[in-house]
Amino acid sequence: MALLFITITGCKKYEDGPLVSLRSPETRITGNWAIEGYYIDGENAEIIEVFEQVVCNGNQERVLRRADKLLKWDLILEESGKMHMEQRFEIKETSNYCEPSYRKRESHRAYTGSWEFINDKTELKLSFDANDRTEVYTIRELRKKSLFVVGDIPASFGEVNRVGLSFRKE
Repeated sequence: MALLFITITGCKKYEDGPLVSLRSPETRITGNWAIEGYYIDGENAEIIEVFEQVVCNGNQERVLRRADKLLKWDLILEESGKMHMEQRFEIKETSNYCEPSYRKRESHRAYTGSWEFINDKTELKLSFDANDRTEVYTIRELRKKSLFVVGDIPASFGEVNRVGLSFRKE
């Protein structure tokens, strides 16, 4: 009985993954994934707001410069190692800080590239064709229908954000 317990606990590869899986990591990760949750530094980031301190008529004010609302984020990982990603955001922004008048627009981004497991299949590496960029995510959960990854992704001004992505297989 003790030998069975040791064998089973040794099978768990991912922090929040299944104890044992009859499906290989490759079988579980390939397919069409839709975003369920998007987190930056542990905070829900489905709406990202950027504020700026500005001086208007001699008074310092905190003004919303831009708000990005995540509408869609799909990730397709093919058995061949090819990757397709599509993102759609609603953007609300202003250029006049003292008398903000906001305009809304949609932003659509599509990427192609490749994916692979690295570090004994505990990390997912995404390589993008268009700009030679790569992103590496630690896999926290990989199940038949759910995927949760975290990674340090470059942000503006040389900053790095700790990003968490929760996907549901379609």
